[in-house]
Amino acid sequence: MKENRSYVILAWQSIDRKKLKTPTFLGPFKAAFKDFANSLVSEGKESREVASRRYLDERYADAFWLQALLILDFWVKDPSKSFEKTDAFIEKAVNTSFDLIGASALDSVLDLAKFLYQHHKA
Repeated sequence: MKENRSYVILAWQSIDRKKLKTPTFLGPFKAAFKDFANSLVSEGKESREVASRRYLDERYADAFWLQALLILDFWVKDPSKSFEKTDAFIEKAVNTSFDLIGASALDSVLDLAKFLYQHHKA
């Protein structure tokens, strides 16, 4: 995208962000991206690096797509010379995502909430 940055910026600015729809020009990229994300999630589940969470794990690719859009938005606005701020943002965002989809404190919170819901009938 660096080679076509001017076009990307122009196209990105034309998006109505109030409509939470994927712009038409990103449709093919979204489909390929979500296929790739789903394959990574499947591999992660097989290796147990990705926690299997009912209802949530079916939405991981959607969450990664939203993250990709946030990164794209950050990159379009990044004034740093070689986009080093975008590189740092990508690293932090990916690390956070993988921390969240792996077995983590989130599982403990969900387990506690489930327990309280099932056993607290006051």
